[in-house]
Amino acid sequence: MRILGRILSYLRPYWKYVLGGLIMTCLGTVTQLVQPLFVGRLFGLMTEESFNYQGHDPLVELNLICGGFMLVMLAGGVVGYLMRYLVDLAGQLAVRDFRNAIFRHLQRMSVPYFDRNNQGDLISRLSNDIQTSTSVYPLLADFGKNLLMVAGAFSLMVYFDWQMTLMVLTLSPLLGITISRIGQKINSVTERIQVRLADLIAILHESLGNIKVVKAYTRENLEIERFERKNEENFAAQLKLIQVSSFQLPLTDILCALAIVAIIWFGALRILQGTVTFTAVIQYWMLMIMTSNPINKLADSYARFQVATAAGKRLFEVLDEAPDIADAPDAPELPSIRGEIRLEGVGFEYQPGKPILSGLTLTIAPGEVVAIVGPNGAGKTSLVNLIPRFYDPTTGAVRVDGHDIRRVTASSLRRQIGVVIQESSLFTGTIAENIACGFLATPEQLEQAARLANAHDFITRLPEGYATQVGERGARLSGGQRQRIAIARAMLRDPRVLILDEFTSSIDSESEAQITEAIERAMRGRTCLVIAHRLNTIRHANRILVLEGGQVVEEGEHATLLERGGFYSRIYESQLRPPVLLPERRGA
Repeated sequence: MRILGRILSYLRPYWKYVLGGLIMTCLGTVTQLVQPLFVGRLFGLMTEESFNYQGHDPLVELNLICGGFMLVMLAGGVVGYLMRYLVDLAGQLAVRDFRNAIFRHLQRMSVPYFDRNNQGDLISRLSNDIQTSTSVYPLLADFGKNLLMVAGAFSLMVYFDWQMTLMVLTLSPLLGITISRIGQKINSVTERIQVRLADLIAILHESLGNIKVVKAYTRENLEIERFERKNEENFAAQLKLIQVSSFQLPLTDILCALAIVAIIWFGALRILQGTVTFTAVIQYWMLMIMTSNPINKLADSYARFQVATAAGKRLFEVLDEAPDIADAPDAPELPSIRGEIRLEGVGFEYQPGKPILSGLTLTIAPGEVVAIVGPNGAGKTSLVNLIPRFYDPTTGAVRVDGHDIRRVTASSLRRQIGVVIQESSLFTGTIAENIACGFLATPEQLEQAARLANAHDFITRLPEGYATQVGERGARLSGGQRQRIAIARAMLRDPRVLILDEFTSSIDSESEAQITEAIERAMRGRTCLVIAHRLNTIRHANRILVLEGGQVVEEGEHATLLERGGFYSRIYESQLRPPVLLPERRGA
């Protein structure tokens, strides 16, 4: 009930529509409850009771009953339309807000959250679970209508014949207990289904997202096996839900049929005994029959509410998780910076007990270009990720111009930092939109940034220039073109600090030359941290840091480090060593 209440809380801003729908529901229930009265009078006219109406013309009364019946039916149709429209309108508005709230919350979550959670699972929650949980909104109108119908019909049944109603109520607990037990089972099965479906989407997302790797390493059969295994688990869970749900409705129908037979027998007995009139019994039976379908629908609604709350539970797990990295309540904006960066005894670990950086102390002067090299796993990327506060250090502090970056707003910090990473993904849209990346820029500013990044020439050669669509994740552009657009994106905001993380590791030599030239131009007057495996791209850095085991083991200029003959020298020489030629195959 708590989860259901939270789902329904998104209707609160639209309470006027809900109230209007409730009023229409009440009016529609009234139009249905009076129908047995008309039917009872019609049957009364067709029996000997019609001769007891002294002073009344049965034909006139027949016309009045039929005319009144038609007006009631017409009013019921109009009221039903208004009820459905108002409730569905409120429901769709609430669905929109709920979906926005989930996506807004995900955008505010920090990078560690996405490290911990599978992307496919999150997509499943935002799509399937949203759709399932918000199905309660259109269901709400039917539930209210059926509940009012059952309550109103039982009230009239008590009024017409309390003795017969007492018999009906003696059978109700059996029906209620049965529905409750089945509902609990459905809820349990549905939770398992949501998990299985999320796993299935995760595999689908991962496999299609790495389709080139799948093809290159002939993993097709392995991927098919993984998918089919999870799909079989999902099928088994779905089959269990079908079994439970299929059992529910027939059982409810049987119990209702038993109740109806008992009431018919009791009513016929009382007519034969002369204690009630045929008209009264017909009216009572019509009311009783009218409750059968609403009771079945209430039972079905209960099961569907269980399904919706199981999906809602997974959504609120996302909404209830606080960001790992958040601004302090009174955090001020970071003023314009010069670009000094200082790490003070910084330790960092992704998992407790497994340090990546240990007690690192480092000062980078404004405008200094610092290159960071080292073996894989040395902590290079982890170090630079602390600067824009993608992560917080486990121990120590990171300061920019003397400001502890945990004490200022993250947005004001990141606005003054440009980041270019190895795989610069673009967004679906135009080249201009990707360079701007949400920044309000003039065409002149866009062009200037593109020229700085050596991107203007290739952009103008495209048929639509800056209005060219890049495709999903920039698929219509080459790796070098995507990287230059990413550099232009960083340059547009004129950052005081520039972070370059292996920016030439996945491009060809021609693109590397253009990008290196663009980077050298972009570095002027900025504090730069550069991570690169190709050491020839960083030999002009003011300082080179060699990182190993989370510590700085060597530090100095390119020439100085070569003279020392340490790790940097060995790596540099290995990259300059001519490649080993494979022997020519015989017969080639």
